[in-house]
Amino acid sequence: MTTALKQVNLITLKLEMLEDERQQFLEAMDSYLNHVISLGHTLVDKHSGLLENFKDVSQAIETAMNFLSDKASEFRAQLNDKPAVCSGLSDSLAHDHEAIELSGSLSFEVLPDLSLRHATCQKSQLQSAGMLTGQCEIHEKQFQNHTAKIETLSSTLVRVIADLNSLKKQQPDSVTATVAEMNSIPLSIEQNESFVEVKKNLSSLCLDVENISRRHDSVFKEISSLKNENLISLHDRLKDLEAKGLKMDMKIIDFETKVNGLENGHSKLDSGRNNLESSLNEMDNRINEMDSKLSQLQERTSLVINEKEAEIKVMFEQLQQMSKEVSELKELKARKGPDRDVTKLKDLELAIRGLEIWAKLELEEKLKQVGENVRKLEGEQKRDSELVGEHIAEVNCVLDKIREKQYSLQCRIKSVEDTLPPNRLLVEQQLPYMKVSARVKKGPDWPHGALDPGYGSIVTEVPSLHTVTVRWDDGRLGNYKVGGNWNAYEIQLA
Repeated sequence: MTTALKQVNLITLKLEMLEDERQQFLEAMDSYLNHVISLGHTLVDKHSGLLENFKDVSQAIETAMNFLSDKASEFRAQLNDKPAVCSGLSDSLAHDHEAIELSGSLSFEVLPDLSLRHATCQKSQLQSAGMLTGQCEIHEKQFQNHTAKIETLSSTLVRVIADLNSLKKQQPDSVTATVAEMNSIPLSIEQNESFVEVKKNLSSLCLDVENISRRHDSVFKEISSLKNENLISLHDRLKDLEAKGLKMDMKIIDFETKVNGLENGHSKLDSGRNNLESSLNEMDNRINEMDSKLSQLQERTSLVINEKEAEIKVMFEQLQQMSKEVSELKELKARKGPDRDVTKLKDLELAIRGLEIWAKLELEEKLKQVGENVRKLEGEQKRDSELVGEHIAEVNCVLDKIREKQYSLQCRIKSVEDTLPPNRLLVEQQLPYMKVSARVKKGPDWPHGALDPGYGSIVTEVPSLHTVTVRWDDGRLGNYKVGGNWNAYEIQLA
């Protein structure tokens, strides 16, 4: 009889424990829902923060573009403010040098038309060179005219001298006589003066011819030297302009590459913004899906809990009936023999144990689907698939206080991070086999460093504390942690 009462007391205690577990499960569900809601608010805050960061980045890009445009305008102004380098060689080539300076200044005005300006400058320089060669040709023609005149005069003089010589050879006597006669003929004063004047004119003409020839030589030398100097200077200036044009082309290419880089960066920012918006939309959709799944999970858990409460009520009624039978058995024990009472009590004890086992198995079977849903929801929330190093969820429910007038169904949802490496995961799978007399060795979290204890056997175990006592083969004893909240595996199966 006392054994039956103890069994009834144990059942009632388990019912009370189940009630406490149910309350804890409801509190855990409330805290879990609050956690999910706070996660939703956090995601919304992150979304707004990302939008603000994107606005700041776009403003920074606009300021950078304005800065580059200002720098480009300053660069153009500096190019436009550069003075002309060309200088005049002589007064006769002033017009040509002004054309060259104008073409050189125009070549630095506008960057996109640099090639056209450079061609214009070359054309103007060629025109100036053509004009210079034309002037040289005019001077050469004048020189040739003077040379022809001098040659005609010299040829006439030679012809006159030849005629005189021929006359002298043919008639020397007559000529001598003629000369003597002419010398004997007296001249008048006027004739002498005219002869002197003619002689002076001839001498002056000879001097003029010599001066003209000298001037012709000097002018020809000056023209040739000026022509060479002008051509050399024009060639040097053309080289300078070509070098400057190449530099400007390189600067234009660099500027275009920078502009292209900015455009590429802007396009990347646009694509990043689009990707961010799409990811935010996906996150919003996932949050909505999580909310719907949470609501479904709440409905399922409430249905399961209601079913279990109904079943527990039925079991409570059965226990009340059993208590009545126990009271009846007490009365029968007082009236009849003890053998029959012992048989009844044994049957009652077996029935109570069977009821406990049935309730436990039924509860585990019903809550298996709830655990799978919770694990799935937790895995989706943590963006993993319950692999090593990721988050997992656990659902533990306890049915207690059956043998008393109260009953309890307590469930607890726990989310932990599984940080076990592969070797620790192997040890975790060995936990069900770490019983008394099992052979063990040091594990992956061995606390004594390089000290190797060898092999030993488990002599005691405390499953609730996840600790075991090991007697090593050398006789030493030690307590070691295996799993649980310790998150350590100091030993493993040998």
